[in-house]
Amino acid sequence: MDAVRVALLREVLAGTEWLGATRHFAGTLRGSVVSHGGGLLLVGTPEYEPWHLAAHLVDEAAWSGTPELAPTLVRHDARPTDPAHLAVGLGRLE
Repeated sequence: MDAVRVALLREVLAGTEWLGATRHFAGTLRGSVVSHGGGLLLVGTPEYEPWHLAAHLVDEAAWSGTPELAPTLVRHDARPTDPAHLAVGLGRLE
């Protein structure tokens, strides 16, 4: 998202709880990841896989120079034949 759209979005959301909640979430997330090893695991439910959030975090990691924000999407129905970034199953949590 370019700077103009960010400014417009902030203006639209001004006065709502969204800006504060987003800042809180972002601060908590940044404070929870470590700069070495491990990485961020993102897990949804069998009915909802948060791939859209994963994509945004990958973008933010690249734009901010904070690679530790790029998550591994852990899927309930991952198959070995899936692309590598989609083939991580629940076994990763064990």
